[in-house]
Amino acid sequence: MKTKLLLVAVLSISTMGFAQKKQQNQTQNQTQSANRPELEKSEVRLMIEDASITRINKDWSNIAEFKSGIGEMVNFYPVQVIDLKSKQMREALQVDMYIKKGGSNAVIAGALSLNPGLMGNDDYMSAWVGKDEIDEFIAFIEQSIVPNLDLRYKKKSSEFIFNAKEITFRYMVDEKRRRLSILLNNYQDAGYPFHFWTEARVDKIAELLPVLKDIRDKKLNFEE
Repeated sequence: MKTKLLLVAVLSISTMGFAQKKQQNQTQNQTQSANRPELEKSEVRLMIEDASITRINKDWSNIAEFKSGIGEMVNFYPVQVIDLKSKQMREALQVDMYIKKGGSNAVIAGALSLNPGLMGNDDYMSAWVGKDEIDEFIAFIEQSIVPNLDLRYKKKSSEFIFNAKEITFRYMVDEKRRRLSILLNNYQDAGYPFHFWTEARVDKIAELLPVLKDIRDKKLNFEE
């Protein structure tokens, strides 16, 4: 009889402990979800997601392209997005990123998640910088990057960062090294944003200005 009572007591304590642990885990997960910031979306992405019928016009005549030494690539070009039902139109900068199989981002994401499968996929992703962000992007390049393209340091470094809703654009000077980094905030593996970087094409950053100014000045025309 005592043995049975002892067994019942042990099972009850184990069940209570399991239930308490489960509740703690649920509470922790809810807290983590509440603390995790939601990814921002550009006005263009919201329009594409909300519209049932969409037309996207892309202007390939004015494009800024950046390539890395391992063949990864980012293209910037103007687009018009039209909701064919409501006839609403948005103009924006589209950012297309190609991450090569086995590239640095895949290796980092795979290592962080302990998932080697992430290291074996090429990725093609698009993000948008809305027209409401274009003026600030232009000012950032003209005032913070172009005047500092020849900046050099000794035992020091400096980094210039532009945060749009969907991309993060970074220019870093470290000793004699200069690096351009572009992160797509809405695409992540193991919490790590997909990113592109190059040290060879930093001088081409100014080539973004004509693309951005075409959007700002409403020079896109797809009626021809």
